[in-house]
Amino acid sequence: MLLHVPPTPAAARGRLVIAVLALPPGGGKSSLYAALARGGAAVVSSDEERAKRHGNFDSILGQLLQRNEVVCYDKNIPDATGLSKLVRVLSGFERSLLVRIHVLFVVPATLQHDVAWARVRARPREDIALNIHTIDGGERAAYRVFNSIFFRPSLAYLPAAQALPGAVVSDAFWQGTDTAAALASQILSQRAAGEELGCSLEVLAASDGGTGFIL
Repeated sequence: MLLHVPPTPAAARGRLVIAVLALPPGGGKSSLYAALARGGAAVVSSDEERAKRHGNFDSILGQLLQRNEVVCYDKNIPDATGLSKLVRVLSGFERSLLVRIHVLFVVPATLQHDVAWARVRARPREDIALNIHTIDGGERAAYRVFNSIFFRPSLAYLPAAQALPGAVVSDAFWQGTDTAAALASQILSQRAAGEELGCSLEVLAASDGGTGFIL
């Protein structure tokens, strides 16, 4: 006779951190996180903390991990160095908060340079993210940041990011807010149903992911 094994309660499963990898500014990361927030996830944003001047991104991340089961890491991670920092910070919180942390990576299937840059160019002056109005040097300087610091490193890191354990690879970033909302709903529904999403920090460390980090 088969025994019914109920899904593991979310609290017993610990925390789920959702992080987007290898996506440049203008890629639609914030749209995905906004949809996840509408579904009950907490979001910590590096742009918002920087705009506060005295904000502390890592401190807010720790506070959210104390109180929330699902936390979105809204910070650009264009390469293995950014991933290594994320894992180092999360491993510290896993020890200090005495809670198990899984990480779900969402990675674009492709990168679309012109679409992403057009979105950045269209941002108004009031946008706290990268825009062509408030950066010293104007549009030319903004493009250098977009292309050299984010797009090209993301393009180079994309195959490794897509191969990380448990990664969700999707083209939702280029298909509009409705598609991003559908992806967010799918992730949260699977979590609510008791599915173990993403991978543990230990599994991630064993896979290396091109970072060379040690927990």
